[in-house]
Amino acid sequence: MSKRPKTSWGSGFGLGFSGYNSVKLRSMKSDIGRMRAMQRETSEDIRRSTNLILNSIGSVAELQIATMSGLVELDNKLDTLSSIAWDVKGYLERKEKEENFVGDLKMIILGIEDELEKILEYSKKYPEYAIVQIEDLQTIIKDHDVKVEHFSKLSFADIKQAKQVIESVDDAHFQLNKRLGD
Repeated sequence: MSKRPKTSWGSGFGLGFSGYNSVKLRSMKSDIGRMRAMQRETSEDIRRSTNLILNSIGSVAELQIATMSGLVELDNKLDTLSSIAWDVKGYLERKEKEENFVGDLKMIILGIEDELEKILEYSKKYPEYAIVQIEDLQTIIKDHDVKVEHFSKLSFADIKQAKQVIESVDDAHFQLNKRLGD
């Protein structure tokens, strides 16, 4: 038997190696194909999750817009209520001041009436002094512009009483002057 040429062993080995390489290459091509398919699937999954995230972000943005809209509407309603509350407060304060003013007017009439009674009481013994006091009372009434018209917010009976008291000061002054003139 003759010896095989080296090239045949080499060829056989090369052929086997070539076959092995071919199988490996096909296997690698198959693996690369699967990797590409997996990459496409992964890319598609990323795209789907990105769309979901963007849709979620859109939903959150819509929720935020709705919430902000609700807050703005609430703020506007509170502004309106606050304005109404201030108007009501102003009205109540004016009403309270008016009631206080009416009460002060009644007290003024009572004060004038009390002072006139005191003056008339000592006018019997001291008419000259009483005339000076009545003139002072008239000056006070005139300086403070006390008129029956200012009592228009009072009841009819109170207006009538105010008119009588104011006129009684002038009447008392006239009567004392008449008495001293005699």
